[in-house]
Amino acid sequence: MNEGPARVAEGEVTVGTVGLLVVDAIGQLCPVPVLRVSQGIKQLKVGDEMEVWATDPGSKSDIAAWTRMTGNELVTVSEEDIHQEHRVGLEADVERKSDSSVHAYKFRIRKMR
Repeated sequence: MNEGPARVAEGEVTVGTVGLLVVDAIGQLCPVPVLRVSQGIKQLKVGDEMEVWATDPGSKSDIAAWTRMTGNELVTVSEEDIHQEHRVGLEADVERKSDSSVHAYKFRIRKMR
């Protein structure tokens, strides 16, 4: 099981390694994943890549269509179960957390123009 993207805040766009932008759209529904991709691509130079994590099943076809329409390259698409930690409440001033996994889609997009 993969740990998924480095979680800073839900929906956040963060810079990973040089030339790679990580877009976290986990938990976001259509059209948000595609909007995050559209915003993120503007931060890249031609040849740079973006890694996008999303849980919305519609993002598979939406992001593929977006790359075709914009002339960018969809390098890879994979499906992974990722670990996610949820806050479930407080008990006697001690925060309890629940661990779970969630099915996610991982896209790798290369800026072509």
